[in-house]
Amino acid sequence: MVAASPSPGEGGPWSPDFLTDVVLLTGPAQAYRDAVHDDFKLVLLEGHGGTVERRGATYRVPPGRLVVHHPGAAHVGRPDDPAGRWRVMCLPADLVAEVTEPARLRFDPPVLPDTALAARFVELFGLFEAQAPPLACEAGLVDLVAALAKQAGVGTPLATDRAAAIAETARDHLAAHLDRNITLAALAEVAGTSRFGVSRACAAHFGLPPHALHLRLRLDRGCELIRQGTPLAEAGVLTGFHDQAHFARTFARTYGMTPRQFRDSWAGRGPHRKLVRRLVG
Repeated sequence: MVAASPSPGEGGPWSPDFLTDVVLLTGPAQAYRDAVHDDFKLVLLEGHGGTVERRGATYRVPPGRLVVHHPGAAHVGRPDDPAGRWRVMCLPADLVAEVTEPARLRFDPPVLPDTALAARFVELFGLFEAQAPPLACEAGLVDLVAALAKQAGVGTPLATDRAAAIAETARDHLAAHLDRNITLAALAEVAGTSRFGVSRACAAHFGLPPHALHLRLRLDRGCELIRQGTPLAEAGVLTGFHDQAHFARTFARTYGMTPRQFRDSWAGRGPHRKLVRRLVG
């Protein structure tokens, strides 16, 4: 694995501080020869195409398509335009092993035809660049690996009869730590399963992945605090929204009204008062 810097940018490869074994790179695309990696390497060329050579075969890479190299696969890459850009993500085999058997995850040819999978990769990369909450980044990562496994025709572990208990344990832990950023790895440890296991259990049991479940628990608690008369700024802080504007935007996106409108409506003022009673009644 290449050495990584601690934060995103154009200066070179970097790793999130909560996933130091995942390496990301964005910037001008480069030609390379006989590259061999210990990790899974995902590459997407933006605005231009290129070619990839592997095991004596040459593959055309259209712009916006995802290329996947498995560990130990020597390859050569050439972008069409030296002014073009790329996104690169390197995933360790032990992370992939939480979802599927790494040795079975192979792509020949390495250029994937699924544009929806490429879009998912770009979306996940954007979460890392925006320094989104760890729970959202990690959940997106294991979901991407699961999608890659499906694309390769490789199975993932079947749901167990412990799924409901795993999901309930995860929910209780998230509810007890509304003001914290929880990592998926920490949540998996509490629930006694893998990151993929806890993510899939929550999605199956609650209909929400862990990061969305945590957000909803935080917002529901925010509603409760506001109804109890807690000042809006304090309600935001107590539920992990240290930026009041972020609290207001997220609240409004979910409930169709701002925290202030919710407070006024709960008190019987404003046009949303009937809606609020239906929301919490």
